[in-house]
Amino acid sequence: MDFHSVLQLFQTYFLKYSSDCKTVSLEDFQTFINEQKGDPNLQDSEALTAFMRDFVRDPRRNVDPPYFTAKEVYKTIHMRSGHK
Repeated sequence: MDFHSVLQLFQTYFLKYSSDCKTVSLEDFQTFINEQKGDPNLQDSEALTAFMRDFVRDPRRNVDPPYFTAKEVYKTIHMRSGHK
């Protein structure tokens, strides 16, 4: 899927989970997990932080708090739901 398609999906379905309309912060992603009845193992902020950092695996993005880009949100959702 190209970036434009991912961005369009993000704007259609995930924009309400983005404070800046570009990224999904730890708090925004936690809201998504809670509202969508996501993985109960990710309800805890520390577990979610570890998940996000492990998913990104980029030392330049080892920021506190972590965040996802639109493409990372798309990949995360598909990975967690079993789609590749």
